[in-house]
Amino acid sequence: MKATPQNLTEHLLSLPHCTRQIKLELAELFQQVNISKGQLLISPVKYHRSVYFIEQGLFRTYSHQAIPSTTLQLHRPGDYLLQEGMYLSRPASHFTEALSDATIQRIDYPQLERFLNKQPQAVKLLLAILEKRHLALSEENAILHLSSATDRYQMAIDYLGKDFFNVPKHVLASYLAISLKHLRR
Repeated sequence: MKATPQNLTEHLLSLPHCTRQIKLELAELFQQVNISKGQLLISPVKYHRSVYFIEQGLFRTYSHQAIPSTTLQLHRPGDYLLQEGMYLSRPASHFTEALSDATIQRIDYPQLERFLNKQPQAVKLLLAILEKRHLALSEENAILHLSSATDRYQMAIDYLGKDFFNVPKHVLASYLAISLKHLRR
């Protein structure tokens, strides 16, 4: 598995398209934010207008609708978090919380739009980020929904690396759709 750059600037520079200068200009627009363990970053009642890049820490996305507190996704350094429904004029349908103290980079959508208007070719960077996120979600969903518990467990280890052991057991069991009893085996 290829290591994902955990620094925003490194990550943007690793993407295809655009000049180095445009990538550096975009990276400068992001602001560093420190997040405390347990803090909600995205929720249906918090209408954020930002794109986040995780530099340090772990996050989980979960829902209270179907099965209480079911972990739908885990996020690690190098991942982007996007506000769902921003351009559909509806709030996010899920919650995203920090599982540990974290450092993220944040840019507001209006600021990103102004940058894209000024540098239209930079939209290719945004499309590359969205495509990368979509591919990762597709692969993750295929494994989580079509594989055995052992394969799901191995996928989580591969994805999270050393951070696997920092995820609370009940969150991991929920994410892998296995009981705590089976997880402890």
